Amino acid sequence: MPADCPPVMVVKFGGSSVATPTLLARVASRIRSFCQDGWRVAAVVSAMGRTTDKLLELADTVSPHGRDEREVDQLLATGEIQSVALLALALRAQGVMARSLTAGQCGICAAGRHGRALITSFDAQSVRQTLDEGAVAVVAGFQALDSRGDVMTLGRGGSDLTAIALAAALDARVCSIYTDVGGLYSADPKIVPDAHKIPQMDVSLCCELSHAGSRVLQARCVELAARLNVPVYLASSFDETEGSWIMKDVNERSGIAALAHETGWAEAVFSRTEKTWNLLSSLDDQGASPLDFAVTETRLTVWFKQGDKAVDDAWRRWNLTPLAVTRGLVSLSLIGSGIGNHPETARALTQLLIDQKTPPRRLTTSGNRLTCLVATDRIDELLNAVHRRFLCE
Repeated sequence: MPADCPPVMVVKFGGSSVATPTLLARVASRIRSFCQDGWRVAAVVSAMGRTTDKLLELADTVSPHGRDEREVDQLLATGEIQSVALLALALRAQGVMARSLTAGQCGICAAGRHGRALITSFDAQSVRQTLDEGAVAVVAGFQALDSRGDVMTLGRGGSDLTAIALAAALDARVCSIYTDVGGLYSADPKIVPDAHKIPQMDVSLCCELSHAGSRVLQARCVELAARLNVPVYLASSFDETEGSWIMKDVNERSGIAALAHETGWAEAVFSRTEKTWNLLSSLDDQGASPLDFAVTETRLTVWFKQGDKAVDDAWRRWNLTPLAVTRGLVSLSLIGSGIGNHPETARALTQLLIDQKTPPRRLTTSGNRLTCLVATDRIDELLNAVHRRFLCE
């Protein structure tokens, strides 16, 4: 790239940011301002609003007894194609040259399972050509092509993956992801009013935060940003307030950085037999990730996500019937540098949960994460109590 060539910025706008024609025009205006500031812009866009959910509902309506995943991916990809074309039109209406590009036109290749494919390569030649011609490249997120040319989708939040991969392919200075949240917070601000914004976070901690249930960024997106060394700026689509930076080698202060939660966990107890070991092997083979498991002389207990198809398939494959199943569990996770090396934090969290009459059913730790599973219908109250104890001091 010539030394005097303007730098490249990759921006990504989620579905809530482009949900209506008015919001599309606002996004176009923001992109125009980036261009006026001297950036060459590649914009990755999700489907508008609830388009993906509505398309899935349509698929269920016409195919109520099971869906072919290839055809579902073909259907879902139309949501992003609609968005990129409309945003390109909105940019042109504001005097900005723009070209919409699908996954096939961008050279995004993937492999794996339909609905959760993994990006394997990103040629991006057509994106570079569009930028070199002085136009904004508007790229469809969430989708890629397999080796046969079939459309594959990247899973929920897959447009974030597209943006990170594109930023790496273009050697962009930054990948800016705009959402309705506007940054990383110490807890979900919609539930915990005292939650505060985190100006910067090391990508390793952000990976833990995403895996623990924070829906601001897809976990695979953060892992990809770490692997490709792409700095990520997370900000609001709807105002100009400062966002949060996610990058390598941030000097994290010691202590707890954030609280995350995730609903929809379950606990299954099995008699310990040879078949139960086959269950764990099957889950490994399918890439499923139970939260944890425990073994006694007579029992195997597994904690897993409700509705996990890999778990259901493994049960059927080995004809296993659990002795007991408890559904509706919630995980609460404290994220912090080296938190797993501080047993006093685990003791304090356990005592707080006991005081709140929600003793943990399981507690797990890693280097930067402490997670408890609880059975509660008072999740909002519990999150606020944990946040006050550990993140407001």
